[in-house]
Amino acid sequence: MMDVFEPLRDAMTLREAVNRLFEDSYVRPGSAAPERRGLPLDILEADDHLQVIASLPGCSREKVDIQFQKDTLTIKAMLNEQAEPQEGVRYRVRERWSGEVSRTVNLSVPIDAEKAKATFKDGVLTLTLPKAESVKPRSIPITD
Repeated sequence: MMDVFEPLRDAMTLREAVNRLFEDSYVRPGSAAPERRGLPLDILEADDHLQVIASLPGCSREKVDIQFQKDTLTIKAMLNEQAEPQEGVRYRVRERWSGEVSRTVNLSVPIDAEKAKATFKDGVLTLTLPKAESVKPRSIPITD
């Protein structure tokens, strides 16, 4: 499958660029609120399915919620529920963060949600989402 080159598809607006510049330059590492951080994921495509792989460190499977509606996938999770340090103890470095994180992506491909599968191992969520029969490639035999 060939991707069409669309130069503006991934272009960043000036406002987004300035916001990123200020966040990267003036916000101490680990001090951004969890809702401002993205849920890292990969989406792979084969002829008959999509595979979504999301990193959810410090999360248990009970804290993951996966929703699929039409062609939109939403993953929500509660990460690293940590107790605050004891009285008289303070952080010197705090880069691990906790809180709710979510990600919504439009897959732009009809999915057979009834056949979807999810696995969770070592903080990695893997979704296998079979494409609907109507969009799977088919061979057309040549007849005389």
